[in-house]
Amino acid sequence: MAGYPRVLHTEEGMRDGLQIENPNISVADKIRLIDALSETGLKEIAVGSFVSPKWTPQMACMDDLVRGFHPKPGIKYTYTALNERGIERARAFTPPLSPKASQNGTRYTMCDVFAKRNTNRGQPEEIEKWTRQIEKARAKGITSGRVSLGAAWGSNWTGEFTLEQRMAILDRMIKMWNEAGIPVTRISFADPMSWGMPDQIERQLAAVKERWPSINNFNLHLHNGRGTALASVCAALRVLDGSDTLRLQSSIGGMAGCPYCGNGQAAMMIATEDLMHMLE
Repeated sequence: MAGYPRVLHTEEGMRDGLQIENPNISVADKIRLIDALSETGLKEIAVGSFVSPKWTPQMACMDDLVRGFHPKPGIKYTYTALNERGIERARAFTPPLSPKASQNGTRYTMCDVFAKRNTNRGQPEEIEKWTRQIEKARAKGITSGRVSLGAAWGSNWTGEFTLEQRMAILDRMIKMWNEAGIPVTRISFADPMSWGMPDQIERQLAAVKERWPSINNFNLHLHNGRGTALASVCAALRVLDGSDTLRLQSSIGGMAGCPYCGNGQAAMMIATEDLMHMLE
């Protein structure tokens, strides 16, 4: 099928953006920002993360923030939670937050160093969790699964990852889903350390479409520390078509950065205003 994919966008300034900024920014200023973002026409806004303030002090005010902002009808307000404790905290604010999507996914971080720094769990723990996640999905009657790769294209500690390495891990995960009788229809790639290049993104998406035609829902979480993320989105639009969905994240002004990736504030994301201009 010809044409461009359907594009679904999430604004990440409140989450990925603020998590790298000064933790002393006031709750009142954060509320002003999210209320302003709600007036721009955005359809989905990530409000922040329900995580330990010990490790991410910028998110210590999440409860007060969600109590204080002014949700606008028609906007989906999402959040990140890395464990059951975070999900439970968020339930008290659902709505206005959107219910957490069913955890019918398996994930793998290509760099073990980053996995431990980012979530305090290494690759063996991630792999061990695959079986439990698939069993949960099966018990809930989930009819389609999703797989995710973190640090997909490269790591500041271990270097670049190849297409062959990514495909091998994806094949392991997808085979497990297939054996459980659940087809994988959605795939996500995250590039927190800004190693991806447009040609690599294009080859990766083309390889997935050729190897697993049932996958038609793609997510690209691209950081822009090396200035290639917007061009990478353009490359993705070239290889995907009207039968696909492409999910993208960007941040107001480009501010973003995982505190554990080693790039600091240079991590950045695509500026939302630049992404919207290009899509238009």
